[in-house]
Amino acid sequence: MKKSIKLLALPVVIASLAAAGAVGGTFAYFTNAQKSSVSVKSAKVAFELEASDLHVFSLDIEQQNGLFQNGGTAELDGTAVRLVNVTPGDKVVFNAKVVNKSTVKTQYLFYTSFANEVKGEQEGAKFLSQGGLEIKATDINDPDVAVPTEVQLLDAEQNPDNNEFQVTIEMPVDRGNEFQDASADIILGVSAIQANGPRLVASYQDIREQLNSGETEIMLAGDLTLQPDETIHLGTGVTLDCGGHRISALDRNYNLFYVDGADVTIANANIVTDAALGIALDGHGVTLKNSTITANPEDSYYFFYNRGLGAIADDIVIENTTIDGFWATIYGDAACIFTTDADVIIKNSEINSEAYTLNTGSPAGNLLVENSVIRGWTSYAGYQSVMVKDSTFKATNHGSAKYNFIRAYNDSTFENCKFVNDGPDGIVFEVVNNAKATFKLCLYAADGETFVAMNAEDRASYAFVTLNNSGYESVTDGTSVFIDDVELTAGDFQ
Repeated sequence: MKKSIKLLALPVVIASLAAAGAVGGTFAYFTNAQKSSVSVKSAKVAFELEASDLHVFSLDIEQQNGLFQNGGTAELDGTAVRLVNVTPGDKVVFNAKVVNKSTVKTQYLFYTSFANEVKGEQEGAKFLSQGGLEIKATDINDPDVAVPTEVQLLDAEQNPDNNEFQVTIEMPVDRGNEFQDASADIILGVSAIQANGPRLVASYQDIREQLNSGETEIMLAGDLTLQPDETIHLGTGVTLDCGGHRISALDRNYNLFYVDGADVTIANANIVTDAALGIALDGHGVTLKNSTITANPEDSYYFFYNRGLGAIADDIVIENTTIDGFWATIYGDAACIFTTDADVIIKNSEINSEAYTLNTGSPAGNLLVENSVIRGWTSYAGYQSVMVKDSTFKATNHGSAKYNFIRAYNDSTFENCKFVNDGPDGIVFEVVNNAKATFKLCLYAADGETFVAMNAEDRASYAFVTLNNSGYESVTDGTSVFIDDVELTAGDFQ
């Protein structure tokens, strides 16, 4: 088994401010000059975490030269401890020290977490975070006193309680074959922020406690592993800033987040999951921004959904975010039912779905997509308006015949968009109920290829728009399909 342990110090630097003012005056031959200045130096929030004095044990017998009895190795390199080929009964013990070099009051939090987990392929395999390893951090002078994992408020350069401690990482002797050939990074770290910043949290239990106590702005201190039965519940007005840290949610069928209040924001998340469901929306939308979500397409199904819950009454907003690997990102017919007050807004984002992207089937507000890339089948009905600007559509990998790009039940406008023919069935735009599609300054495929618009209710009726070197030609039966204001230009792009 392979594990690497990283000790991290995470500094947060507050923005600097500088100002200077001058006052002067002149009258006839009498002169006078006065100057005043304001000198400002920004504060510093900084902690250092050091590791030293590594000891290696097998079956509680100390070993030499960093070697376990069964041939595994342990190495201390700066602040990183690397353990390779660990077996049941192996253990390492080392010292750690935290030094506060901040010049202002801070919130401080010590945490441990698992990241980058891989499990073996044998039957019943588990991740190391699911009981494969035991981790303890105790006072260096008293092994019965655990290092606090609650937020501490510290003055400038005040060291936290138990700032010198001993860390023990052990694979207990009774661990079985389910932990063979597993690996992970174990993060022992400190996180700090200015004292009046968002409340730091480091664990699922800590998140629950802080939200239950009324906190509405919380920040994840480090990487977080959600166990299969753990779902983060976000209510009205809550902002969860993940700080760019990784959230691992593996071996699970349940959703990662449950949102049942308005004005909820999830920001700066790096989520890796094989969960079947992503965010459950009970009557309300959510803002997801500056995030990356990577799912396992063999296991992951809906990202946004509200099946069996209240209809979504406010906006879903996705900004500066990539969502990759879910079978359906928004799937309205079965999983996302909206009210007419709920808009779907996608900006500066990329959505790669195995099948369905922004699909709705009930009355809804408006759909706005700007400067984004959408891969998959996009089918929508009930919107009051649909506007897509400066965006690229790519074909689904799902392989459903003629479901490569868009089926529109609403009048829609596409402005300065690209339609890339990289799927098995060509470029297809379907319209239903005589919806009107307006294309302005759009690119599609390459020179000489065909853009096909079809009436989904009558597959025999097509509108072909074929671009060649002399311009585009349009052929339609004039009744089933409407393509207006067509300004199409060939583009050899990917």
